[in-house]
Amino acid sequence: PLWNDITLNLVEHTNSGATLETSLSHSYFTQINKEKKLHQKPLSFVSLTRTRDNFYVLGEKSGDYGGKLMFIPSGSLVLNDSPEISLSSLVAHYFKEEIGLDVSTANPSYKGLVFDQEFGKNCLLVVSVAVPFSSEDIASSWRSAPDSFEFYNICFLKEDDLVKQSTRMLTHAKLCIRYANG
Repeated sequence: PLWNDITLNLVEHTNSGATLETSLSHSYFTQINKEKKLHQKPLSFVSLTRTRDNFYVLGEKSGDYGGKLMFIPSGSLVLNDSPEISLSSLVAHYFKEEIGLDVSTANPSYKGLVFDQEFGKNCLLVVSVAVPFSSEDIASSWRSAPDSFEFYNICFLKEDDLVKQSTRMLTHAKLCIRYANG
């Protein structure tokens, strides 16, 4: 496999809470799950990241979903380094990996859950965060980020333009738009 991680999976979700379980996950498992051969719901997160100049940050995917837009940063809830996960640590970790900037002082807020039936076949924990960087700062740093290869381009959209560009988005990104509130 390309990678091995201990990840969280959603077992049950109700109005009063959620039941989660851990599992060893790897790149082969993820591909099988995407092909609907498993019935697990890996738990991931997506950040509706708003820049200092009030743009949302989206990436144009490479690979199988090339050209489709999704909010970044995003990723699996991985427990390899610590059994404790906070919204701040998730955003800081993936922002550094995908965009190359330190947002460890940012204060993300929980928005809700989105169930994705297209990209990853998983459940996404949606957070919103305002970062102290402009769209220009992010545009100049993301190519040097370790995981920048996941996106062949990044773009910046104002809140009013999110719906207009939704035809270019992956399904889960379209579902996340309702949580965007500048």
